[in-house]
Amino acid sequence: MTSSMVLYLVLYAGALVFAIACIVRAVSYARLPLHLRWELYPVPHQAKERARHGGSYFELENWWS
Repeated sequence: MTSSMVLYLVLYAGALVFAIACIVRAVSYARLPLHLRWELYPVPHQAKERARHGGSYFELENWWS
């Protein structure tokens, strides 16, 4: 095997592992119960003006402060 063939095999193997890992993570999120997917949905105790449209405090510019 030439060095370029080994390089291509490593690149394709890395891409395949990455794709499989992404699919596994997506399936694991999809299988979670709704109450455990809280990062994807509005939080019920948010302020009324934000809860009305499902907004999150992460939308604010300085949410970390």
